[in-house]
Parts: sequence; C-alpha cells; structure tokens
Amino acid sequence: MPLSRKTLVTRLAVALLILAEIAWLVVQHRRSMLDDPYRRAELMRAAENYDASSPETVSALDYEIDQHRRYRDTRNIEMAAIFLVLDAGLIYFFWNTGTARIEGARIEY
Repeated sequence: MPLSRKTLVTRLAVALLILAEIAWLVVQHRRSMLDDPYRRAELMRAAENYDASSPETVSALDYEIDQHRRYRDTRNIEMAAIFLVLDAGLIYFFWNTGTARIEGARIEY
C-alpha cells in the first residue's frame, strides 16, 4: 500500500529533524573551548598566566580545562536526553500522519 504525500512529507521532516539534531551534537564536540561563554574569563586568565615551569599555573590551567570539559559533557548529555524525548514525541504523534485508519479495527491477542 503506497503512502500518501502527506505521510511521506511528515516522515521526511521528522527524519531530517533527527539528522539535524545529530549534526548539532557532533558540531558541539568540534567547537573550541573559547567559543563557550562558560568560565571564559577564568580560562583566558589561566592561559595568559600559564608558564610550563610553574606547577601552580599548570594546575590552574588544567583545572579550568577540566571544569570546561565537565560542563560541556554535562550539557551534551542533557541536550541528547532532551532530543531523545522530543524525537520520541515527534515520532509517536506525527509518524502516521496522513495514513488512513480502519474504522472499528481491533487488535486481538
């Protein structure tokens, strides 16, 4: 049974939205740390004061990098969870848009 145009367009839109979300998550991993406003001033200050021979400045820069990575990892996990919930809702409510429903049909177990 061929699908209607409305069903095809809806399914294509849902699939493209899921692909766009995946691409967004991948791009977030590729961005520079300096693009994020989170603790940017502290990171810049630690990078400016960095001296490889000084253990204090090395540990300060390592601390700022670890803080930023932890923030990015947490944000990416949160966004992935939000996307999963959003995608589940979109698929549940819109995947069969435009398909004909059989009146009085019941599923017997």
